[in-house]
Amino acid sequence: MKILNYLPLFVTAVLILPTYLSAEPAIHEYTQAIENSPEDMKYKFYLLRGNAYKYSGEMTLALKDLNTSIMLYPGRTAYKCRGEIYFKVKRYKDAIDDFSAALEINPSSELYKLRGGSYLKTANYVMALADGFNVIEMTPYDSESYYISMEALENLGDIELARELAFRVISFDRGNKKAYKIITKYPLKFVFIDEILYISHENNAINDKVDEIFLMYKKGEKIVGKLKRKLGECIEIGEEIKEFQAQLKGTWDNYFDKARALKIRSLKIHNDLRSKYQKQTKPIEHEIEIWEEKSKKCTEELVQTYWSNE
Repeated sequence: MKILNYLPLFVTAVLILPTYLSAEPAIHEYTQAIENSPEDMKYKFYLLRGNAYKYSGEMTLALKDLNTSIMLYPGRTAYKCRGEIYFKVKRYKDAIDDFSAALEINPSSELYKLRGGSYLKTANYVMALADGFNVIEMTPYDSESYYISMEALENLGDIELARELAFRVISFDRGNKKAYKIITKYPLKFVFIDEILYISHENNAINDKVDEIFLMYKKGEKIVGKLKRKLGECIEIGEEIKEFQAQLKGTWDNYFDKARALKIRSLKIHNDLRSKYQKQTKPIEHEIEIWEEKSKKCTEELVQTYWSNE
């Protein structure tokens, strides 16, 4: 029997199977095709019937057909389909192996997302993060590409990085709920006013007054000498913080790039990279904390100076 005889069946399967109300007719057709097709074609129909069993909820039969398909021809699609079933039945380690096999044949953002999600289920957050970075690299303007990395970073305790990714998502998807959840769960303690003056979130009354003084300064209103000097001091502190934050962001970006470049499944290598990153960022974060305290003190003194001159 020639392969052309089966083309309509392939097309039909691809188009209707995902939304098919009942997989039974398709299963019957694939069974007939398995019986009547040449040996070098059978793996395709085992794959199609296995997929039909999956949609019908017959996971044991689906796995049996997909095992046969992979035995006859270890293809990317069969590994992916079997991995999805393993994930559904909570056999996450088997799912990871199948998604890895599919990735070796032809990598895609979807496969990295599937394997990264499986790593999350096994609490292997470092490897989940590595796959999450690969997803971001392949589809950087899809907000869902960041979900695995954000969840992995949160579980690893790298809140600064998780928040950094959340802000990246918000930059092109302002209504993204998952990104906002990270940002609101771990709010910034300090923010910039007009990217110049750095103020604390801890005291709203002081923040509002600092904002008012800075607005006077921007409008060119007359500010007495002592108040102007203190404002200049606070702005200089803000500039120092900006420089350290730029250093920190540069370190984050380097870490993202290096993690994405690792194409091997080695927990030790990824852990070593993360440890190296943490050693690089720790002194920068410490400097930022010092300057944040200076900013907090300076803005409090700024308000006191303003009140003393009223």
